[in-house]
Amino acid sequence: KPLRQYFWSWIEKKHITKIQSVIVTAPGDGVILNQKFQNLNIVTIYNFPSIKIKPKGRISLREKLNITQDKVIFLYQGLLHKGRGIKQMIQLLPIFKNAHVVIIGKGHYKDELINYGIKLGIIKRIHFYGAVPYLDLLEVSAEANIGFSLIKPISKSYEQALPNKLFEYALAGIPIIASNLPEMEKIINEYGIGCLVTHDDLNGQIESITKILNDKKGKEIQKIAEQHLVWETQENLFLNTLNSNG
Repeated sequence: KPLRQYFWSWIEKKHITKIQSVIVTAPGDGVILNQKFQNLNIVTIYNFPSIKIKPKGRISLREKLNITQDKVIFLYQGLLHKGRGIKQMIQLLPIFKNAHVVIIGKGHYKDELINYGIKLGIIKRIHFYGAVPYLDLLEVSAEANIGFSLIKPISKSYEQALPNKLFEYALAGIPIIASNLPEMEKIINEYGIGCLVTHDDLNGQIESITKILNDKKGKEIQKIAEQHLVWETQENLFLNTLNSNG
């Protein structure tokens, strides 16, 4: 890995000054690049999902997993890696007896999560759905009550993270609990689509879950996403950037 990082760092330094525009998917990335290289033409284009994948009720997650309507679903979707806050979400199950965890995605971390669920005695309430074709993703996730993105700032990349799942949750009408890291904090605060917590603040997470379940703002969040957090709001900027650079 160090050798690979050195190679790509060398390529970056050698060629970045020849580039007319640099596209980033979060403003903070542009700030870091300009501090490092200076005088770059930075364009921020958010990687929002298309309005075309807004769920239409074709797939019932609860039916597939035999989770009744009176149960709460905590959702994580994405790669199963350390530092993504999946264990933090699972450790909430002993507190919220009426809740189930659904994990959509795959990764080498799955076995450790299974063992953790067994250790806590709540493995029967953890459901590993596996990977889903992207066009079906929001159809599958739409019946969840809360979407989680409790990223731990274990690296600069994680600290600056703005995962697509935030926008996917919102377009599916799922309120979000996210780490109070810079880029996620801006989006959550600007659009009011969820709650911010420190990744390991259990009490804060309990309070946020209780608030979200009481507020029931899923439909409102979905409307906000339809207006502001879809690819169609970024498409013209993307095409104009490409055209202006020949």
